[in-house]
Amino acid sequence: MRASEIRKGTAVIIDGKLFVVTGADHNTPGNLRAKVQFKLRDVAKGTIQDKRVGATDDIETTTLDSRQVEYLYSDNEGHVLMDMETYEQDTIPSWHAPVKDERTGRWIDSHVMNQDFIAWVGQGAIADRTLEHLGESDRGVILIRKRLLEDIEAVAAGRDPKGIIRDPEANHSVHLPIIGGLDRRPAATDGPRPFVFLAGQPEEVTREFKRAWEDCAAAAASEALASGG
Repeated sequence: MRASEIRKGTAVIIDGKLFVVTGADHNTPGNLRAKVQFKLRDVAKGTIQDKRVGATDDIETTTLDSRQVEYLYSDNEGHVLMDMETYEQDTIPSWHAPVKDERTGRWIDSHVMNQDFIAWVGQGAIADRTLEHLGESDRGVILIRKRLLEDIEAVAAGRDPKGIIRDPEANHSVHLPIIGGLDRRPAATDGPRPFVFLAGQPEEVTREFKRAWEDCAAAAASEALASGG
């Protein structure tokens, strides 16, 4: 399909990736060739990016099927959903992370988030923060409290706080930049590292993650070989 004919909501395939068009601006700058500025949502990653193409360029389009499902219940295997047309049921895998050791009753401190939980609970009852004496090392605490108070005032005045995205197409997933970029954080070549964030990851989840890692590594190697890299 010609780029000039593509409208918001169309599913397209560009550079082998699946996107949904969330915006399309058509412009003809003077005597230059007409252009179309697309805003695209990456279906796999949920990130938003811009793409500028010629108005007469051929863009591959495709069809995305949507289904209405109803949440039924959760069990040890995950969350069970039912297709409202076919009444077929499917399960979204999930797992619960323990916060205490069942044998000792002590809080688990071996993983990142578990350590945060201990810090939160260890503060005890809510304290009167106005009595605190914050110093230079507490700059992060000061900034986030300032941001919170400003947002409270905004809501009280009928305005949106920071982080609110009203556009349903854009409010899918917000890409957060990483300082230095991902290129400086090379992936391990011998497989994924142990999950350090929460204790209790089931073995089947670990195996599935490793399998997905191996599939991605094989695909990357095949792409590099095809491109002569």
